[in-house]
Amino acid sequence: MTTPDQKADVKAAMHEVLLRQAGFAPDELVTQARAWLADDRLDEVARAVASTATRYVLPLTEGDLGVLATVFETEGASLDVLQGIEPVIDDPPLVWQFSAEPPDSVGSNDDSVVAALIEVLSGEPAAHGMWRAWRMSPDGAPYPPPRAVYVVEADDDDLPALTARLQQALIAAGEAAPQVEVTAVVGPVPTYQRAARAYGALLWAATETPEITVARVFDAMDPISGPSFAPDHPRMDNEAERGQILDYLRAGAALMITTATLDDVVDPSRGAVVPMSLRTDGTWIWPDTIAYYLEHHHLAPDPDLLAHIRDAGLLPPELDAVAIHRAMDVLRRPPEAEPVWTR
Repeated sequence: MTTPDQKADVKAAMHEVLLRQAGFAPDELVTQARAWLADDRLDEVARAVASTATRYVLPLTEGDLGVLATVFETEGASLDVLQGIEPVIDDPPLVWQFSAEPPDSVGSNDDSVVAALIEVLSGEPAAHGMWRAWRMSPDGAPYPPPRAVYVVEADDDDLPALTARLQQALIAAGEAAPQVEVTAVVGPVPTYQRAARAYGALLWAATETPEITVARVFDAMDPISGPSFAPDHPRMDNEAERGQILDYLRAGAALMITTATLDDVVDPSRGAVVPMSLRTDGTWIWPDTIAYYLEHHHLAPDPDLLAHIRDAGLLPPELDAVAIHRAMDVLRRPPEAEPVWTR
């Protein structure tokens, strides 16, 4: 017999199993299994997933099979149904493409469906944000037809129950086999949900949108000689404070990671060693270029960014997917007349 805590752990693990099957298992199965899971009918979920895995190629990991086995053993059921199911080692390639805009075959967006979800989420303190993406065949085939996929990020409380409430709201609004992907704020998110979130539209968030500023790096940009720092560019020679600022800059959440590098404009003999990856703390965006020049040449960051870091504390806050999405939206804006890397 399992304790309530053990059952809750298995239920949470089964929720993650179903997240990994979304987009691979039939939509109807995923929707029904999530409803069963919210009703604590774990044995039915396990049997449905195992049975489907014998007919479809599902991305069940060794850990997923362990979750199914735990449910079967708790119910005193045979493990024979799991025989012959080979666990996957690597994430399978994504078989769909996602878009924030509905395809022509769908027509205009149905605001009443979105309103039904927002009504539920507005009463959910654990909810952080909701995205909608249109899922389509990558080759443009007319079947399966495009459909809406909703991704919701929430604190790791009772994600199966929240999923069921959102599914019911969509069913009441006329959606058949609704696809609602509820992911936790903390922890890895499967490729399917990450892709839907990345290419989807953020339709609701629990927090107001902050003003997000892109930090400037250089003092001037010459069309021929390139970027440069002014001779009187402020320096940071206090080693202790410089270390604190560097810790903050390096701890920013990664927005865009690249191995590309720039030439060192202060000491050209160092060559192309200046990193260019972008980071954020939710209100500022900066390239690793700033940390490089601070560390190696003691050149101070953008004065407004520096003032922000001094006020913010030792390290940036942990960011949710909503904050990352908003920062990425800023990067997608048309470029300003003056390059952002100059003052």
